[in-house]
Amino acid sequence: MIRECREGKQIMAEQSVIEIIQKYGLIAIFLAVFLEYACFPVPSEIVLPLSGAVAAQGGFTFLSVYLICIAAGLGGSLLDYSLARWGGVRMMEKLERRFPKLAGGLEVTRQKFEKYAAFSVGICRVIPLCRTYISFIAGLAKQDLGTFLSASTVGIAIWNALLVWAGYLLSENWQVVGEYYGKYKYAMLAILVLGIFAYTLLKRMMGKKEEEAIARARERRRK
Repeated sequence: MIRECREGKQIMAEQSVIEIIQKYGLIAIFLAVFLEYACFPVPSEIVLPLSGAVAAQGGFTFLSVYLICIAAGLGGSLLDYSLARWGGVRMMEKLERRFPKLAGGLEVTRQKFEKYAAFSVGICRVIPLCRTYISFIAGLAKQDLGTFLSASTVGIAIWNALLVWAGYLLSENWQVVGEYYGKYKYAMLAILVLGIFAYTLLKRMMGKKEEEAIARARERRRK
């Protein structure tokens, strides 16, 4: 009963988004995408394909819709980044003072993020479930604003291109995108996580081999 009620509310919310975009065009598209990237409950699998469908049906050009979606995505991401950097950091500092053990773990996390910062932000933009939340992480880590924006632009451009173009191609059948996205997003997430894990493991193995080679070379020199 509760599940059916939630599903009903979700369908009503999605229908509202569809009606608003169809009625107000580019302004509504910008606002909806902005809110989605700012972590408001606006599903990208509806907003982005629908935006492409609106372009395909003659309302606007594909390029104008696509660029609007990128600009809106960057705007929403920048809002989250700013909130985390200038508001969330103070909160984390208070927690560190209150719980000293937490400080060590957070510092290690920051260092790891800084090491792979641009890669982390860029790749997370095309991973379901963490696409939008990476802005908060980047803000908390005080990532360089230029690096954040450039990495976000690449990731957002790729993700938006996939969904907007899919909606554009399917036109009146754009809702198929949302159906397939719902079915396969966890599979996509699993594949990407495994890929990142394999990349990290391979990099560590290569690093160890390099260290061993350097150590052997030093021993030869001593002899």
